[in-house]
Amino acid sequence: MTPRLQLDSDILNRIDGQGFLAPRGIHDLRSGPHSSAALGMSRSFAEHRPYTAGDDVRRVDWKVYARTDRLHLRAGEHESALACHLILDSSASMRYQGRRGLQSKHQFAALAIGSLAWLAHRLHDFWSVSSLSGIQSHRLPVAGGSSHLEASLALLGATACSGDGFWEHLQKESNRFSTSAVLVIATDCFDDVSVIHNSLTACATGGRNVILLHVCDPDELDLQTGHHATRFTGLETDQQIDTDCPSIRGAYRDVLRDHLKQLDTACHTLRVQRTLLSTNAMLGDALAFAIRQQRERHLTSRSDLVFLTDTPDSQRPPGSLS
Repeated sequence: MTPRLQLDSDILNRIDGQGFLAPRGIHDLRSGPHSSAALGMSRSFAEHRPYTAGDDVRRVDWKVYARTDRLHLRAGEHESALACHLILDSSASMRYQGRRGLQSKHQFAALAIGSLAWLAHRLHDFWSVSSLSGIQSHRLPVAGGSSHLEASLALLGATACSGDGFWEHLQKESNRFSTSAVLVIATDCFDDVSVIHNSLTACATGGRNVILLHVCDPDELDLQTGHHATRFTGLETDQQIDTDCPSIRGAYRDVLRDHLKQLDTACHTLRVQRTLLSTNAMLGDALAFAIRQQRERHLTSRSDLVFLTDTPDSQRPPGSLS
């Protein structure tokens, strides 16, 4: 039997009754709070997106192809009215779990994604789920309802970590995501900031509202993982490093702060929200915080499209790095 991700009732209780607000310009023509002015496939189509290998060829707009010599798909109401694309980093580095972490980064991130899928179902919204690494991809298309939630939890429960190259893969996948949608990306952000920036740029195109759930183990935030000689083994490579943690801890923290500063600059430039979450934090509180921040910024924004910037230190969720 395929393992199913088990949701936590405490987390669900913390986020119940909340929900991300869709980008402005979305109108209430269906039952959900993030509905779109677009009509279904039997009527007119408010948007198209480029064809990607694996898409249903029955949805190709051949009239557009005749005019442009390019393959585009017609986006039906379920796609243009989408509330959330939920994306899980399943690269090998996400397997890490230190002594203080309540679970591995991947388990923590999968639980966050699964809880948000439950919330979308609760709000009668549509969502998609993608689990990506450099060597694998597992995805569910845009849909809604109880059966889609069960399929989402089954996918999240069965996904294993392997390989690297999450951000390059995500950039290639970005054409699959609806415009004027909310993207939630759960990842440890372990890559060059330039690579992350390029991928986030592609994700934010077309008025998408991008929310980055930056998942870290407590050991990765302060290197309190050993008192003396410690051997580190790479999760995405076979490299091993022997070092003395106390002697390098200060330099490590300096490098980490520089990485986070560069990441914040990239997110600020692209108007992407980055919420740093530690795996020993209460996930329900952290998700409620992220949702609340998105809604507050949405309601106070003067722009036509709603994005988020980095979170002030005084408003960071429990378990994040100050």
